[in-house]
Formats: sequence, structure tokens, C-alpha cells
Amino acid sequence: MIHRKYQVLIPYRYQAILARYQVVLGDSYHVSCDACEVSGDTCKVSYDSYHVEGDTCKVSSDTYEVSDDTY
Repeated sequence: MIHRKYQVLIPYRYQAILARYQVVLGDSYHVSCDACEVSGDTCKVSYDSYHVEGDTCKVSSDTYEVSDDTY
């Protein structure tokens, strides 16, 4: 997961995206986060992959706009 200090920079829908994959993949998933880059008002979160029983669901990256009211 991404570092706590970066989580406050990301809109709350980030949690919803993770929850969606939990529903699709079930309890036996593994996720690792490559990087969280904060630049200006954009936070880019890059993931490695989700692995379930030999299958892979890969999410390369997601970019979130960050406004002042999300701090």
C-alpha cells in the first residue's frame, strides 16, 4: 500500500478502486504499489499486479487530481 503521508493527497475514491478489485478477486489477492508520485496537483499511483490463483489482473497506473479541499 502507499505510504500514509501520500494517502491524504489522494481523493477518497482511491479506496473505492481497491475495494472494487477486492470484490472481483476475492480474499486471495496480492497487491503491491510501485510508486506514488506527487507533482503539483496530480498524484500518480502505479501498481505492479494483482495475482489470483495463477491469473493476473494488472493495473499499470492511475492518476488522481488533487484539490486543496482534499488535504
